[in-house]
Amino acid sequence: MKESPPDDRWTPWRPAALSKAEYVSLAGSLDYVRGLASNPATGPNPNLPAFANEGGLLDKGVCWWHSRLVRAALYLAYFEPTAPRPGPREARRIIARLMAAREVVAIPGFSGFREFTLENRALVLKKLAAMQLSDGILRFQWVNGLAGRSEVRADIMRKQVEKISRQVSEVGLAYVKLQIPGIDAHSWIVTETAPGRGGGLLLRFLDSNYEGASVWEYRPGQTKIAAGMPGDFGVPYLQRSGELEGMKRAIARFAANPG
Repeated sequence: MKESPPDDRWTPWRPAALSKAEYVSLAGSLDYVRGLASNPATGPNPNLPAFANEGGLLDKGVCWWHSRLVRAALYLAYFEPTAPRPGPREARRIIARLMAAREVVAIPGFSGFREFTLENRALVLKKLAAMQLSDGILRFQWVNGLAGRSEVRADIMRKQVEKISRQVSEVGLAYVKLQIPGIDAHSWIVTETAPGRGGGLLLRFLDSNYEGASVWEYRPGQTKIAAGMPGDFGVPYLQRSGELEGMKRAIARFAANPG
């Protein structure tokens, strides 16, 4: 399921902004966040977390919140590698601000999100588990895992995919829930799309269970996703569009008055 060697259909990888000025000059660009999410020529992506989906209730993972953190970091974080690294208290605050997804966040002492999450792994996992508890249980977000069908008519499936593609092309990185059989659900961050074979569509996405970007090919007539990786099947539903719009507004406010 890993994508083939790089080609001109996809935005090439780029490093994250390493100063406030660089961030302000780039952050409003969709190509910037797509480049951050792309696969580098070698090795793991320095812009993504150092670990996959793990922990949570019954050790079943925290994919919904892991995906939200990834998207927030791609949009809202910039780095100041020459500044002193944060201690545990400040690191917790950085993680909480990114999860809130309402403001631009400087991360001092690091050159990328992988470095930051590697050093603060326990704090990140603790926050994701806490969000799962507060959102999923106390705020009844577990009901979200019951919503939608795990297989639909071919025409409905096409509309779902086209809706996702429009957001990715016109607005930004899309949070997509995959409704799988039963009461479970998974999530992707769809970063780019490209034409597929026979009127189909290629969706490039980040999956919290795996490292780096992968590609799924939608073909007309399909009634569900069968991506070939555990957890990657069912019907895709576009969600959290309001959160995306909020992050874009936060970037615009910051760029207008970076301080």
